[in-house]
Amino acid sequence: MDTSRAIEPEVVDVAAATTAVIGAVVRAEELVGFFDRSFPRLASVLSDQEIAIESPAFALYHGPP
Repeated sequence: MDTSRAIEPEVVDVAAATTAVIGAVVRAEELVGFFDRSFPRLASVLSDQEIAIESPAFALYHGPP
């Protein structure tokens, strides 16, 4: 992992958007595997429905991972 560039948190306002999600409660050590499985699955389902992906992937946490 390249840690030479610090990433600073930033609060931004964005327009409401429809999202496609796979909800799960995942332990921190399982996050990489969950993302590796879920993001390609979302892309496949959206493609099958001829829905274009219009923004980057994201993760929503309701507490510490």
